[in-house]
Amino acid sequence: MTRESPLPTWTVVLPTYNRIEILEQTLKHLAEQRYPRDRFEVLAVDNSSQLVKAMVERIASETGARLFYLRDEHRLPAIKRNTGWQAGSGELILFMNDDAWAEPDLLLQHTAMHRSHAPNPIAVVGNVPQSPALPSTPFLEWFKPFSFWELRDGQRLTWMYCWSMNLSIPRRILVERHIAFHEDWKEIGQEDLELGYQLSRADIPIYYCAKAIAWHYHPHTLASASRVQREIGRGLHDLQRLVPEPGILERYGIFAWNQSPWRIAKGLVKRAIFNRATIPAVTRYLETCRENNWLTVHLYWKVMNYWTTTGYREAAPKRHRFPLLREVIR
Repeated sequence: MTRESPLPTWTVVLPTYNRIEILEQTLKHLAEQRYPRDRFEVLAVDNSSQLVKAMVERIASETGARLFYLRDEHRLPAIKRNTGWQAGSGELILFMNDDAWAEPDLLLQHTAMHRSHAPNPIAVVGNVPQSPALPSTPFLEWFKPFSFWELRDGQRLTWMYCWSMNLSIPRRILVERHIAFHEDWKEIGQEDLELGYQLSRADIPIYYCAKAIAWHYHPHTLASASRVQREIGRGLHDLQRLVPEPGILERYGIFAWNQSPWRIAKGLVKRAIFNRATIPAVTRYLETCRENNWLTVHLYWKVMNYWTTTGYREAAPKRHRFPLLREVIR
């Protein structure tokens, strides 16, 4: 692409399930893009009720935007994302979450980043800050589920920052390099990082565009966020199997005996203080706090890390203490 060429066409892919009210707002934000209507389409890929299909068609009729409903019976977002981009016609694919509310210039910002590296193909991770429309609670004031504070605009990223709630990739790269979301997951939550690993192995650089903003609207509580962290921990086994790279557990704050002596010591102290005997009391304390301070900030981190670690341990392959005896019995 050159700067004089027509604006590229886009396919926006939204995997969703049973979140009709939030999805409706997501679609309305996308319909307000300052981008030619005939050069982008939005595909909502869903396996919940027919009410979602009717809602998508209604918003499309009201706004004139090219919004479409795709039925896919699979529960995994990875499969829905593949269904979406393969059904789409855009030159560029934008993967989003159904709770990411786009700024009106989202597609323009992604387009500008791709054009700034032309003719070389790249992937672009956009910014997903917490929405100011979220309820005002101490937990949500603290909760930042994505580490965008670690990034700077235009930075080249490693595969560990390939987050699919605001991620664009040229369609031809997916087709020509045979890149797609891995679909065989026992748990939900790590398919975007594995895709980032595929991109890195294919020498497709990933860049961060801070101006490509989609606001994250998910009114989590401490309890619901803890459940998500538990699922993330469970999914790390699949990620380790697919991505043979060091540092995954360290990145998620999970203790392992092959880490540095300092991290082992730190992990043992953390396990002694924050465990299944103490976490319920810590959680009850946090739920009664009406404002944050240095202690609540510290404890929120520890509770989230506890549930990530718990999920990882729960999903660990079972080891037999007496494997030789087991073979004799068989």
